Amino acid sequence: MYNSSLFESETIQHLFKANVEKISLKIIIWNNGPHEFDKDDVFDFLDKCKEKNIDSDIYQDTRNISLSKIYNFFVDTYSDSEYFTIFDQDTLVSDDFFINIRNNQDCHVIIPLIFSPTEPDEIRSPSYFDHKPFHHGEFNLGDCYAVGSCLTFSNHLKNLIVSNGEKCFDENYAFYRVDTQFFFHIKKFNYLKGICIGQIFHHLSEKDDPSKMNQFKKLEIGYDKLLSRIHNRRKSFLKNILYCVRLKCKYRINMRGFINLIRCAINKKHPRTMLHIEKNKKVSYSSTFIKND
Repeated sequence: MYNSSLFESETIQHLFKANVEKISLKIIIWNNGPHEFDKDDVFDFLDKCKEKNIDSDIYQDTRNISLSKIYNFFVDTYSDSEYFTIFDQDTLVSDDFFINIRNNQDCHVIIPLIFSPTEPDEIRSPSYFDHKPFHHGEFNLGDCYAVGSCLTFSNHLKNLIVSNGEKCFDENYAFYRVDTQFFFHIKKFNYLKGICIGQIFHHLSEKDDPSKMNQFKKLEIGYDKLLSRIHNRRKSFLKNILYCVRLKCKYRINMRGFINLIRCAINKKHPRTMLHIEKNKKVSYSSTFIKND
């Protein structure tokens, strides 16, 4: 979560409405800043978790750390979980979301159809790799990709990735494209089955109109496109520098942002990935502590 209180999050509001019957659910929250949570809100949230028979741990780090590092930290720290699900803070999770996971435990990736609240008739995710909309039903891993929020994957798939000496999420990326790279990453396991089931609404970030973006968002899109070019298309350093100039002009990125793009081209990773999470990072708050009081 970023720049939000716990109960302002639409995701949390809807998680408490979801059917979790016969499901052992643990909600892990990472407060990514810029301020720490209000303590009263935290204890109200943990009380609500206790009421719903949900466990929860809350971590706080106000440095706005890379999402890829946060996701990998969760996967490593809670490595015994049967399934891992990623949520953004503004997802309208459906009531049957967790039931759909429980009923499809032979699948290693489980994703819903995702719609935008402002365009409820248009499928926004998942998509085929040629960008055509996907559909409900089973698929082999690598057939499609999806946005990260509501992405669920199995412990077995996690173990396969780790056994290859890799991380589940590519830490060259920080915010945009972390989810897309995950789906590229798992193409090698195309003998495993996934399923698209259910549907949710999610506030998707628009990338098309530079006039509607602030400088931060313009730069993040620049990093996204540049890093994909570096790692997926293997372009030369000179061509990547020239591409930075094109990005500056197209998205009207200011000079400070342009310099950061050049640094990204040199280092071949998002600058936020320079911030690390200590392996023994402590939980800030936990429903376990509440239960023991």
